Amino acid sequence: MMKCLVFIVAIFSLLSACTSDSASQSVDLTDSSIQKLSGQIEEHSVQYLSKVDEDFREGTEISDASELTAINDSVRILSIPIEGHPIRKDYILFVVSDSKVFSSIRVNGNWIDNDERGYSEEFRFLSEPLVYLDDVNNDEIPELVIKDRMHNGSLFNAASKHIFSLDSLQIQFVGTFEYVSHLPIENEFLVRYWDTQSGRVDVYLKEELHSHDSIHIGKFVMTVEDVSLKYDDVQVFLDDFRDSEHLVLSLGLAEY
Repeated sequence: MMKCLVFIVAIFSLLSACTSDSASQSVDLTDSSIQKLSGQIEEHSVQYLSKVDEDFREGTEISDASELTAINDSVRILSIPIEGHPIRKDYILFVVSDSKVFSSIRVNGNWIDNDERGYSEEFRFLSEPLVYLDDVNNDEIPELVIKDRMHNGSLFNAASKHIFSLDSLQIQFVGTFEYVSHLPIENEFLVRYWDTQSGRVDVYLKEELHSHDSIHIGKFVMTVEDVSLKYDDVQVFLDDFRDSEHLVLSLGLAEY
């Protein structure tokens, strides 16, 4: 029992120093480690795969695995695409060492396949890194953060941060923070800056996303409690938004 506790402490002591500048990296696994993981990955995957009939039968291949990010020198997060769905391609994320799968979760494929090449330069919301670790709830155990460009034609365009807890190496979805929102009628942007130390989120209205000119329209407090994002103390400073308080938080169209 003591050895187990020491192992866990050693893992978490390294978490806060680890980040990734790439959403997908090649996996450096030896043949022996693949053999050790393949059975566990298959066992974890079964719960996420739909098998309605022969024409709709999802599956995964361990050879398609890529490294999403490293937690430390011995523990990392792998992503494996789910093939076979007629419309979308999701991913399963696995928290693994070279010999053990600690936990897994299925996520929306759009969160992993972030691609803004089809957008004009002034309408690109994402910046590197797209995947990183950040201790957003100040408990000395960083969370996994995945940036996502969300859109539905011209009606809904936003950038979000999807947050996952890694407490005890058990990956769990915490919630989505929409940090950029485009207002299509006004052709303006809402930009939300989150101070994770205090929990305060300040919201600014901008005519151009990358300009320095902005109007402070409101603020709220956002914290992580019981593996969930909690919103509190919403305040609106600009009269134009008094009847649209929900816009201070987000456009509200996040999809898991």
